[in-house]
Amino acid sequence: MSTFRQWVHKRHYAPMSRFWQAITFAATRFYATLVFVRTQMVAWGWLKPSRVPCPVITVGNVTTGGTGKTPVVEALCRELVAHGHRPLILTRGYAASEPIEYGQPQAACHGDEAFELKQALQDLNITVVVGKNRAVSAHRALSDYNPSVLVLDDGLQSGTLQGQPQINLLLIDGPRGLGNGQLLPMGPLREPVESALSRASIIALTRVDSEQQARIHSRLPDFPAGVAVVAVSIEPDGLLNWQTQQYVPLSWLAHRPVVALCGIAQPDSFFATLFKHQAITLETLVLDDHVGVSREALIKTISKYPPNTPLILTRKDAVKLPELSSEFPVWVLTQRANVTALYGEVARLLQAPSEGVSG
Repeated sequence: MSTFRQWVHKRHYAPMSRFWQAITFAATRFYATLVFVRTQMVAWGWLKPSRVPCPVITVGNVTTGGTGKTPVVEALCRELVAHGHRPLILTRGYAASEPIEYGQPQAACHGDEAFELKQALQDLNITVVVGKNRAVSAHRALSDYNPSVLVLDDGLQSGTLQGQPQINLLLIDGPRGLGNGQLLPMGPLREPVESALSRASIIALTRVDSEQQARIHSRLPDFPAGVAVVAVSIEPDGLLNWQTQQYVPLSWLAHRPVVALCGIAQPDSFFATLFKHQAITLETLVLDDHVGVSREALIKTISKYPPNTPLILTRKDAVKLPELSSEFPVWVLTQRANVTALYGEVARLLQAPSEGVSG
């Protein structure tokens, strides 16, 4: 993460100084006005969602990045398949260097998170569709692939689709909460908390277990009555060799010299895992979220160390990685979200009458 982005991130999750309030006040008021105008356009019926004849599960957050949305979407789709559903993931392909109007992502240039999900779920043959217009893409995907349920990745603020039923999953990072509670750019909020909560069908506190849930919950605003609140733990569960697909347990890291690369919204948790499992980190490469690294820069770094020194990274980084020879082994730190309680609530709402707000 760049020095500037790190500085901004710290301001979002620390007590606000008068200096920070002063330099961000005007931009925050402008952003708040845009959010208010859009909200009113929806309320007045000027922006109407497109209705689709199947359930839509929208997975999103009220803060910028780092809530564990991608592993939650993956785990949720696995549960849906296990219970007889045919999910299709619909995403805009955020930060794609080569955006596509409609289609399946064939490389990270079509959206790193979209391609990551496609790679992670290829064993179940789950279709991932990238489309700039969610409503148009949804109707085309229903015709092309005949899914029984659409999973809308990061669409909580869009309001462009209305499923039957419509289920909105609001993810909140448990340890970090809502930061300083301010809208962008003064704080991390994409919209007022009350607005997001009013549309939520289920609230998931991520990166916490059921024992931590009550303590974390007490530090957050009051949630709407009748809306289920569940804990979703997200834990590293092993290492996957990106070239050979060999899988090893986390104990493989103990006392092993490695080079670590991370370009996600919250890199600290990645490096903490390596430390916890006693890896000897020779060098760390920290990138901005959604940003790849050139082959030349990567080889220059890892060539400083003995042959076969492992390069450890996340799956999100791996899908953006340039091709390397086997002399530079690449290992992906895999993680798994426990969505048992979350899926229980989703299953309940899938059986309910088709009511709800748009996603």
